[in-house]
Amino acid sequence: MKTLLFSSALALALGFSACKSETKTTGNTAAATTTTAPAATTTASASVAPPPRTATKMTAEGTLEGSEDAGYPMAYIMLAEAGGGEVVTFNFNQEDGSGLKIEKMTPLLGKKVVIEYERVEFLDAFDILLNGKSIMERPAGTACVKEIKGILDAPKVTESDLPSTYTIKATDGTTYSFETFITPAMVAAHGKEISACLINATQDNLKSIKAK
Repeated sequence: MKTLLFSSALALALGFSACKSETKTTGNTAAATTTTAPAATTTASASVAPPPRTATKMTAEGTLEGSEDAGYPMAYIMLAEAGGGEVVTFNFNQEDGSGLKIEKMTPLLGKKVVIEYERVEFLDAFDILLNGKSIMERPAGTACVKEIKGILDAPKVTESDLPSTYTIKATDGTTYSFETFITPAMVAAHGKEISACLINATQDNLKSIKAK
């Protein structure tokens, strides 16, 4: 079963922080794609904008296998794709105004459903290294899409059920923003020069679900 990652984390800490592993798209239909780039800021020196986040509206069909809490208001469903496909997961926020609630999934369990979701693709920080050593306890050997060096801004340990935002101001003046559950090791590296391994991340966000 494939699961999502939240920005910089590989689980639903994973995710929402994290990064999420690629999700199989066989049988899914893309509807529209939008690209959102962070607003440019004026600085004394030229600054390169961070890579944009690409959001694609998609649909999928399958059997609802389950739904789980992921730290309120976040939750996720498990969908067995039509045609005997693998089980994949989709995040949803119970307070985003969509009306999606974990208790509303119960009547649909074991039934064929049609879902609409948004696939967000972006660069995420898989690992952060201080003096060449990982402070995020990631396994070695991961291929980085991009490596950056800069100053880490992560002043406070995450105390809530949702990930916190932290930034890295790269040496070229670009400020990269990520989400994860900030640890004491990250706080210890706050204000110091670090290097970060960036990877391609994917997050699937549920927008609607109905019985087929």
